[in-house]
Amino acid sequence: MKKLLLSIIFILNAAAIFATTYYISPTGNDANAGTQASPWKTLSKAVATVRTAGDIIHVNAGSFTVSTQLNLAIGVSIEGDGANSIIISNYGGGEFLSLASPQKTNGNQHISNLKIDGNNLAGYAGIKIEGRSNVSIYNCTISNFRENGVIFAGIDQTDPGKDPIGLHATGNSFHDNIMTNCSRVNPGYASGCLMYGGQDGMLVYNNTITQTQRGAFGNGWPIKYWNDGWLRGCKIYNNILTKGPYGGTYPGENGGWDFAMEFFNVQGMEIYGNTIQGSIDFNYNLK
Repeated sequence: MKKLLLSIIFILNAAAIFATTYYISPTGNDANAGTQASPWKTLSKAVATVRTAGDIIHVNAGSFTVSTQLNLAIGVSIEGDGANSIIISNYGGGEFLSLASPQKTNGNQHISNLKIDGNNLAGYAGIKIEGRSNVSIYNCTISNFRENGVIFAGIDQTDPGKDPIGLHATGNSFHDNIMTNCSRVNPGYASGCLMYGGQDGMLVYNNTITQTQRGAFGNGWPIKYWNDGWLRGCKIYNNILTKGPYGGTYPGENGGWDFAMEFFNVQGMEIYGNTIQGSIDFNYNLK
């Protein structure tokens, strides 16, 4: 047993040692090698080239505009220098940054220390994680996407109709982020800045999520379920959630509600330590 544990530790350490960090910079060139001394210029080049699990794409300070969808490989992370590393999305065809795999895939990756902007609602949705576990988004500022800021979809089915037992994503987290103006109300439907479903044990904490910018009946929810919910053992704590004041004369007028959070099909969820402007709506709770 000791030899097995030592072998596992050696393999993990070896993976960390041989992982490579690639760089992009506004002054770079996509014909370069992608090293710190010779960085690429575009995030599109980096995401298309870096496909080995454990590798990191580092976004240097500066502004990068992208007009196509980016498909991030399993195990590849993106990190920046903080709010000065700015990614602007002009892609309006769906989620801008896609982390899509069959369900029960171990993503083992993170997105951190970036500012991601939907360019005054030109971008439809920011980030979607589908089917992957152990994905963390932290220390990011995400703003101005038309429909959604971030979606965590644990399963790759639409409207499963029942609890997808054994298929939930695990180990995912969304923390220490600022998200602003990323959800709206459509006729008969409202989206969420942060949406998630099919998750077991997901943690959402230390975030500031604000949706007040769309005017009367236009603001979606700061947090909402995705794909019927089906959430187990999730926690939401120490967040500041602000939904624009409800201006209607009766609940649901013009599709508007004052929900700061809305969830379907939950069990074992804990919500504590938050500052919330708006109401909380729970449906079909099992535990």
